[in-house]
Amino acid sequence: MARRRRQAATSPPRASWHAVPVEARRLITVGPDDEAWSSRYAHSVLTTVEWKGAIVRLRPPPGCSDERVEAVRQLLIGVCVAAVRVEARHGAVVPLEAGAEFSEIKTCTVREAVQSLVESANVEDREALRAYVWELIEEEGL
Repeated sequence: MARRRRQAATSPPRASWHAVPVEARRLITVGPDDEAWSSRYAHSVLTTVEWKGAIVRLRPPPGCSDERVEAVRQLLIGVCVAAVRVEARHGAVVPLEAGAEFSEIKTCTVREAVQSLVESANVEDREALRAYVWELIEEEGL
């Protein structure tokens, strides 16, 4: 029995969605090269942009102190930003305390490291885990 051919639609299909304009918050990034970090006049630098209601990301330079980051953050909160997120400083040098020495680094073999991990594992059958791990180590030739 032959099938009937389906008639083509006379009107184009309607979209099941429609666009609605939405007011979005501005996303502003104060980068490590920005004048706000080096200038003593950060207030005038940071108040030249329309900050009200914006979301601000602070990316401080590596040598910037915590006090300076907090001062810039408080200044931005004072100009009515919606949120301020301080990101990590990359490449910052961590100074050692006076008189601090490097401790000896403990070295161990792969088998010793795996054994300590097996011993600290939170499993019901540690012996089965140990047997499985040793089997894998033997296959890899470690």
